[in-house]
Amino acid sequence: MPQPDQTAELRAALARRILVIDGAMGTTIREYKLTEKDARGERFRNAGKDILNNGDVLTLTRPDVIGDIHRRFLEAGADIIETNTFSGTSLAQSEFFPVGEEGRKDPEYFQRCLEDPLLNDLTWDLNFESARLCRKWADEIGEKTGRKRYVAGAVGPMTLSLSQFPDPDDMAFRRITFDQAVAAYRHQVESAG
Repeated sequence: MPQPDQTAELRAALARRILVIDGAMGTTIREYKLTEKDARGERFRNAGKDILNNGDVLTLTRPDVIGDIHRRFLEAGADIIETNTFSGTSLAQSEFFPVGEEGRKDPEYFQRCLEDPLLNDLTWDLNFESARLCRKWADEIGEKTGRKRYVAGAVGPMTLSLSQFPDPDDMAFRRITFDQAVAAYRHQVESAG
């Protein structure tokens, strides 16, 4: 059975009324007063760096919390909820899960991050599970209220910039290349399903 054209459906809804998008995931997560142990769960129990400020991993370690946040936004009237993937790229996740010796963070280092199987698996899981969790809650609340709810993939700006010049002695130096940013975002979007 063919799937309905979601883009056309969303455009038609937007033509009828203003749709409300959810609120800030990061600040809402803080309301739950989670600990480092909560963030790590079993999967990241032995992580070498603190990951409490990596809210994206909570989709994997505390889906109950992220699901509750989605539920709350939907029950408050949100028509669209965003995936919990603001830092869902291998480049952004390398801040919490560095690849080997960090040294100078330059295109060579970040290329290793893009090619790292553990980071790629992690970001695939983050994006896929976040999309699945959003869809579950959007469908559940939509069925309960009789109003269709939508899911939007959150693609954040990373902690890196293509325009920032971090070395005042080398104004042409950038930490990542444009092609690396494209590759990271492509992997993120493809993994969301």
